[in-house]
Amino acid sequence: LRGLFKSDQRTRAEFYNIINTPAPSNF
Repeated sequence: LRGLFKSDQRTRAEFYNIINTPAPSNF
């Protein structure tokens, strides 16, 4: 998951948006 979200910034933003948590830059 880490590499996947790190590569896809859009998916990472949407993923965190669902759980209402700000996406950390280190993730």
